[in-house]
Amino acid sequence: MAVYRADGRSGEIPKVTDEVTGPDGLCFLPDYRTRYLADTASRRAIKAFDVTGTTLRNARTLATLTIAGTNAPSGADGIRCDVEGNIWAGARLACRSSPPTARRSA
Repeated sequence: MAVYRADGRSGEIPKVTDEVTGPDGLCFLPDYRTRYLADTASRRAIKAFDVTGTTLRNARTLATLTIAGTNAPSGADGIRCDVEGNIWAGARLACRSSPPTARRSA
């Protein structure tokens, strides 16, 4: 799987990363320097990438999602970032993370 970027000016659609197995939602920090991506296939994680111009670099796992109390894998179904930089993802649990660490929200 891969993530692509649509360029509204040129009409080009270049690949920006193939370091994901099942992308399911993406968002940016308010300063647009970091892009977050919910990877819901085999990795079950929220990944962070540094944004450099039109490319993504320095992929890292921000959070690995599990079902509370079971340690069974869970996947994010969509993702959003609020104005304070907190990441919100819908899943079998509510996941809230404050970069650079992640924590569950009750």
